[in-house]
Parts: sequence; C-alpha cells; structure tokens
Amino acid sequence: MKRIIFALAVCTMLAGCVGTLPTKISVSNDFNTAGVKTALVRMDCANVKTDDIDPASVPDFCQMLHAAAKTSIRKKTGYKIADGAADLDINIKLEEIYGGNAAARFWVGMGAGRSAITTLVEIVKGGKVIAEGRLIETSTMPNIAGNAWSNDEMIIQDVGIIGGKIADFVANPKSFEAASEQSNSGSQTFNH
Repeated sequence: MKRIIFALAVCTMLAGCVGTLPTKISVSNDFNTAGVKTALVRMDCANVKTDDIDPASVPDFCQMLHAAAKTSIRKKTGYKIADGAADLDINIKLEEIYGGNAAARFWVGMGAGRSAITTLVEIVKGGKVIAEGRLIETSTMPNIAGNAWSNDEMIIQDVGIIGGKIADFVANPKSFEAASEQSNSGSQTFNH
C-alpha cells in the first residue's frame, strides 16, 4: 500500500512538470542603442503552441501581453513607442503557453502544476538583429486573493511579469544575459 501511495505522489508531482523551450540569449558584439529615441514593438502570435489552456484565449492574452510589453519598454527605456518607422524594432514572438495543472497547484504545491510562457524577443537596429532572447516565465503560485486558480487565470496574472522581463531584456540584454546565467546557477535572480 505504501508503494502505491508513493507512486501516486510521484506521478502527481510529475504531472506539474513543465517542458519548455530552452533559454536562449545572444547579443551582437556591436550591440549599441546610443541615440535610440523611438521603438516599434511588434507582437507575433501566429502558431503559438498551447497546452492545458483554452486556445480561444490566446488572442486576448496576446493583446494584453503586447500592451504590457510596450508600456514596460517605454517606462524602462524611455523610448517613445512608435506605430511606424522607428530607430529600433522590437519583435516579440509568443512561442508557447502552457497552462500547467490547476489540481497539482492546489493539492501538491511546491512548484507542481506550474504554468509557463515562452517568448522570443529580437531587437533590430538598421535591419540587423543586434540581440535575441528566448524568455521564459513560470508561475507556481496562484493569486489567491484574486481567485486565479484556473490555467487561463494563471497565464493572465503573468502578463505584467513577462512584459517587465521583456523590457529588462530590451533595456540591457548583456546584463539580462549575465543575470539569467547567475539565476540558472541558483546564485541570483534578475530583478524586474
């Protein structure tokens, strides 16, 4: 009986594991945003890989993320967000949304059932990609006060967080890369 209970506990924990695309950050040696005053922020939500969320919610989530990214980039960098030609193009591709497992979050906790959002961000200046980063945000803690228990609600609560992470990357990809490497080694997290 103890073996069955242990096996069920392990299966429940593994049900909350998230398989995401690997983190990827590359910054051109000649990265330079001196003189940049305007930025065009594009959002590509075609072909988003989804799991455990309502696919019909993707366009709404994409629109919220686009708005959050533009606001965060403007606040973090001081760039005027343009609707047309700009000094810098910031291309954001929403790659994956994994809703996680609401039951595992509720019953198991400890990171089980986490949700994940993966974006690929390109910074383009003069037609050349000067920095590119795959950014991943995972959530393990539902917003209990806001009653965010469902998978779709977990994803929506992370809009501001991933928008801020995108802005941090755009503001200084080299620092973001260094902080991400330290965070992955467990020694420090990047503040956003």
